[in-house]
Amino acid sequence: MNPIDRVTEAFNNFDKWDTYQVVFNLMDKRKITLREIIAIAEKAGIKPTVLRSRRRYFLQLKALKRTPA
Repeated sequence: MNPIDRVTEAFNNFDKWDTYQVVFNLMDKRKITLREIIAIAEKAGIKPTVLRSRRRYFLQLKALKRTPA
């Protein structure tokens, strides 16, 4: 399945954190852009501001995992 189809499926079967995990992992692997994700998410009724907020949150979590305690 190509990345656009995977993201579309993730938003069509929306499960908040699982969906964002799938799409942001694909984005981190440079398989899809944020712009493409936003376009797909908007079709599923998710506003770009919400998506950008979730992305910031995921990046913060990622940074915390790399920081030694």
